[in-house]
Amino acid sequence: MFDFKKLITLAILCCSAVAIAQSAPGSPTADAPANPVGKRAKTRTPITLRDTYYSFIMDKTSDHEFIQKEIRDDPEHYAPDVELHYMSSYIGIRPEDYQTILTYILAAHDRIKENEREYIAAGNKFQHDNGGVIASTKIPESPEIIALRKEGGTIIDELIANLKLELGDESFKKLDAYVHLHWSNNPSILPQTKSADKPTSVAPVQTQAAGP
Repeated sequence: MFDFKKLITLAILCCSAVAIAQSAPGSPTADAPANPVGKRAKTRTPITLRDTYYSFIMDKTSDHEFIQKEIRDDPEHYAPDVELHYMSSYIGIRPEDYQTILTYILAAHDRIKENEREYIAAGNKFQHDNGGVIASTKIPESPEIIALRKEGGTIIDELIANLKLELGDESFKKLDAYVHLHWSNNPSILPQTKSADKPTSVAPVQTQAAGP
């Protein structure tokens, strides 16, 4: 019998929405959501590497949460590791490699969302402290806001560097090609890094293929 529900789930595994540059400190070509420190001019700008991976993180985290809910709600239809096997096959890597990817992107997602909450709170405080005046050349942004915006980008930079180290060149190139195919109009523009240059480690959240 044709299993429409399963087909939809597998389609979501494979076909996340093509990303539009997201609004977040980690996505530097756009404002943060409800940015309280001023609006930038609406100009078309190239999708940067950070924008691309930001969208990848957000979409695949959303997909993961949906898939895990489907597994919990209907365990007879889906094996606990269906996400790992399907996505690894689609990208062309091993299931354990996609588990590594998933572990790191979920950890990065949590850090990014916390950074966004702090960034918006800092912007609201800045506006309140300055009588509702937005940031300008006369009243520059506070050091806290600047630091939080920088941190948002750093989270993504660290994710990319750590995945490259964990996966190795061959698997990482396949992942990077997949990310750029679905979330960017640009070819891969990753900078070349020396293998000995180990980035600051981001302690990943330990995850399982299926939720409890």
